[in-house]
Amino acid sequence: MTLRPMPGKFNWRSRGSRFGLQDSRLGWMLGLLMVALGWKPAPAAAPIAEPPAAVTAPAPPQPVQPAPPIATVELSSVTGESTPVDDKLSGDPSVEQLLEPFSSAIKSEMSEEIGSVARTVGRGNHIPSLGSLVTDSMVWHLNQTLDQKVDVALANHGGIRLPVLPVGPIVRSDIYQLLPFENRLVVLEFNGQQLAKLYAELGRNGGEPFSGITDLAPRSKTVSPNQFEVGGKALQADSVYRLVTTDFLADIGRKYTLLQAASSRTETPILWRDAMMEYVQAFSPLNADASTSPQDSASKQDSEHSK
Repeated sequence: MTLRPMPGKFNWRSRGSRFGLQDSRLGWMLGLLMVALGWKPAPAAAPIAEPPAAVTAPAPPQPVQPAPPIATVELSSVTGESTPVDDKLSGDPSVEQLLEPFSSAIKSEMSEEIGSVARTVGRGNHIPSLGSLVTDSMVWHLNQTLDQKVDVALANHGGIRLPVLPVGPIVRSDIYQLLPFENRLVVLEFNGQQLAKLYAELGRNGGEPFSGITDLAPRSKTVSPNQFEVGGKALQADSVYRLVTTDFLADIGRKYTLLQAASSRTETPILWRDAMMEYVQAFSPLNADASTSPQDSASKQDSEHSK
């Protein structure tokens, strides 16, 4: 702040003071004294900030009060009747009439004969086995429909629902009962080392059904590619092999986690049930010669097909 002496006389009486200073030099000296003592004008007051608007929290939901009872009942006993829902239970005539056109068409299709069995095919270690029959059909069918050859197939016993295919005709409904699930086939690629480990973990000692791979040392405690053959040739550790299985096994994990290590995966629209039906139609009567397995027949046809 700079104070300058005022010219002329300065009369404070005119400002309401009861003292009068006639000498302007005295006023000028008083100003200098105020500056020397550090006097400064009071700073302007900061604007007062408006308080933020209050946020009103939503009211908590009120618990629903149960309706007051209208009566009190003492239960002394309970009786019931079991009604089995089976073929002995009479149907509703109006519903049966509504469904009759569809039922007739389905029954006609399901009763169609598509092949026959010359020798009983059973589960597990039965020879010939349903597991081998199903996996043979998977390899054969994809090799008829895909540009690239499939080498090996893997299925699971849990997906094969019939215990046996007896000697005699096979109708379409038999295959629906054998493979009732809507599983589609997928193709996975593995090197020979991976394929050997996969078979050793899943196929040895009565494990899951495979096709296209032969175990030369089924009781071995070790795993090596030289213990296996694929397509009649020694398994090569670094070669790439294509394995067909179901989308269910490829996705399920659990003991099948090795399938998720595949270097590639190709989805197909083919139901494994459809592959089985076409295989039955192509090779019936199944196992007509007891010395020839379905896999041998498929391999023979594949060989002739490739000529």
